Amino acid sequence: MESTQSFRFFNRGPSPLVRLIFFSTLSLLLLFVDARYRYLESTRSALSILVSPIQQLATIPNSLWRQSSEYLFTQSSLVRENKVLHQQHEIDAAQLFTITNDAC
Repeated sequence: MESTQSFRFFNRGPSPLVRLIFFSTLSLLLLFVDARYRYLESTRSALSILVSPIQQLATIPNSLWRQSSEYLFTQSSLVRENKVLHQQHEIDAAQLFTITNDAC
């Protein structure tokens, strides 16, 4: 085969514009049929059962990100609160020590 000749292996079938128009029309027709006659309700529920695990897998990264950021935020706020409480404890202990020494 000559190098100037393009491969026609991937150029089979209708053009992308024709495919877009066809599938857009088909989707609108299916939306209309489903909204008007409820013919596709059982199909939609069966598809939702099949697609549900894929949706759950797709949401795992977002859930992990949210949970880890919440954990880190909670962890850092607890560390800050713990430092404040330790400082307050030291102040209270010093005041108590002063009061008990003055009473003796």
